Amino acid sequence: MEFLVMLPPSSSNKSFQVLDADVFAAFEESGNVFDPDVASKARQYIYSSGNTEAPDELFRSFRGRDPDIKFLLEKLGLANN
Repeated sequence: MEFLVMLPPSSSNKSFQVLDADVFAAFEESGNVFDPDVASKARQYIYSSGNTEAPDELFRSFRGRDPDIKFLLEKLGLANN
């Protein structure tokens, strides 16, 4: 399931796929993939912030840490949960 569509899944730009998987993990961790609080935070820090800050800073504001590749590896079936 592609949740945060930044680039098509076939894109060779894995860094955006890492972000996509990690943002979706935030929803999964909440216990509700449609969690309105997580969605509001994503909207605030990811969607509506645009180029107001560096993308890595916006992601840290959303997740409170740097992106973690483990979520993409799990999504691709290359790691266990």
